[in-house]
Amino acid sequence: MSLQAGELDIVFAVDILNEGVDIPEIDTVLMLRPTESAIVWMQQFGRGLRVSQDKSHLIVLDYIGNHRIFLMKARALLQAGEGDRSLALALDRVRRHDMQFPPGCEVTYDLKALDLLEGLLRSSRDADALEAFYVDFRSRHAQRPTATEVFHAGFNPRATGHGGWFSFVNHMGDLGAAGEAVYQRHDAFLEIVASTPMSKSYKMLLLEAMLQRDSLPGSMHIDALTSEVTRFAARNPRFARDISVALTDTDKVKRLLIEHPIDAWIGGRGTGGELYFAFDSDSFHTTFEVAPAVRSTFIDMVKEIIDWRLAQYLARAIGESPEKPEEENPEGKGNVLELWQSYSRSEIPPFFKTTFNTGSWNSGMVTVGQHLILLVTLTKGNLAAGNDYVDHFIDAQTFEWQSQNQTVQSSRHGRIINGSLPGHDVHLFVRPNKLRGAKAAPFTYCGVVAFQKWEGEKPITVTWKLSKPVPDHLRRLFKIEV
Repeated sequence: MSLQAGELDIVFAVDILNEGVDIPEIDTVLMLRPTESAIVWMQQFGRGLRVSQDKSHLIVLDYIGNHRIFLMKARALLQAGEGDRSLALALDRVRRHDMQFPPGCEVTYDLKALDLLEGLLRSSRDADALEAFYVDFRSRHAQRPTATEVFHAGFNPRATGHGGWFSFVNHMGDLGAAGEAVYQRHDAFLEIVASTPMSKSYKMLLLEAMLQRDSLPGSMHIDALTSEVTRFAARNPRFARDISVALTDTDKVKRLLIEHPIDAWIGGRGTGGELYFAFDSDSFHTTFEVAPAVRSTFIDMVKEIIDWRLAQYLARAIGESPEKPEEENPEGKGNVLELWQSYSRSEIPPFFKTTFNTGSWNSGMVTVGQHLILLVTLTKGNLAAGNDYVDHFIDAQTFEWQSQNQTVQSSRHGRIINGSLPGHDVHLFVRPNKLRGAKAAPFTYCGVVAFQKWEGEKPITVTWKLSKPVPDHLRRLFKIEV
């Protein structure tokens, strides 16, 4: 061929040289077209990967476009997991020159290209907070949090930025060999369980019944299934009401299960069109198998998803949030504030021997006796104009804070701030955003802070020194350079 012989410098092709072309001498590949398939893109990429005697390296130039389908290419090159947060973390490592590639390989994006790619990513506001909560929980309890525990902390286990709950757990390195094997083989099924719509509880009750009889995967006769669902529903009045017929009327319960959750499960398909359940000859059964070596792990993972979905359903069904409203939760978590622990606004006053009231504690600066309490929200874009203070961490042990607009240095608050009023101290609580999901986000206790310097009046800009540096797992959350 002329290209192989060096008589041609370049050949343009549209969907005809993607695969099956073997010209080892190709040393440059130019990507000019979009594709949503990582496989097709890697096939195009691969036209230049053959070794040739006179070829020292391959150059691939990919002209990035401003559409989300171009994120697929970066995800494949950087070996990022599912979800936009996973890719955001990988791009951040590229920006910091912290991405490791095999010897002789290099991936280069100029800063404008990185900005463009990051601009295509969907924001996951709670992702950093979830990861910080996860790491803190694991360090305190010597085990990772479950999906239900994450839900009760105010997060959505599906909105992790990593494509799903167990994808996130895998990113955090906590699946283990058996869990990773289950995730790789059965993640589509786990995702179906995690995402199936629930107007009633009985979809999950059906799966719970199968787990109780060690029949997931497996098969259960409709009579046994009816008996187990009835027994489980009887434990909770809400579940019993969902069944909508008397639990003692076995025939009606059986008919309801066949017409509703069973019919829904046998019609539910995975992302690849897979059917996971079937119903025939009075038997409800799975259409897939799980390797015996990982069966118990598979059961544990399915059970974790079911528990979370039922907790989520109950919270929604009775019109309550995962956490009690602040006004109804006045007790602190202990007798002494714990550094780097999270507290809702209403949990803070008891530590200072006072009670919560919205009039005082909904402000950002509260005085209780000889204590000045700063309640700081770092991102204030959703607050009214004129209240957009510039509060941020300068580094892991230094915080810059701006007072309210009426504060002057000579005031009582000013003298507490600079330490000239004896016996007083300043406690700093910080949260990254006002909300966690749809609810008020808690504050992280950063301890008693020491005055360093200030400038200005109405407002005053103050620099504080923390007694201890912010721990590593909170630094990304608080936008501290790591």
